[in-house]
Amino acid sequence: MNPTASCIGVDLNRNFEYQWMVSGSSQRPCDDTYAGPKPASELETQAVQNAIKNRSGQWEMFFTLHSYGAFWMPPWGYTASPPSDYSELYALSKLATDAIKGVYGICE
Repeated sequence: MNPTASCIGVDLNRNFEYQWMVSGSSQRPCDDTYAGPKPASELETQAVQNAIKNRSGQWEMFFTLHSYGAFWMPPWGYTASPPSDYSELYALSKLATDAIKGVYGICE
């Protein structure tokens, strides 16, 4: 039996090329934070990256939904230092989370 057969798989949040495996990710396939065997190894990650790159400069914000928790998290988990546009990201995230709360009553 394959020892990783019961593992859940790649955490797509950690599979993007930018700052891959810098911090907060694991290379162990059965860990919750498994970043995959290489950057953008997963078809889902490739599709999202391609969609963003194909419209470079046309984005205010990019938003994906995840079932792991009801949180808004900016894509900046590889360092404790906030991005230069943190205030803008926070303001946009507040608008989005307020809208989600209005419909579903959840989101942190």
